[in-house]
Amino acid sequence: MQRIVTGEIATPTPLQLLNGDIYPVGSPDGMINMQDMILLQQMLMQ
Repeated sequence: MQRIVTGEIATPTPLQLLNGDIYPVGSPDGMINMQDMILLQQMLMQ
């Protein structure tokens, strides 16, 4: 996911979207961006 956020991958695959697009919670916006990455880090740190 970090490669998508940093621009190394321009278009995520449907599987990457399914696993990485988690923001906003309950209503993903179809994009993987820094907000998704921050939320994922917060979830992993708990």
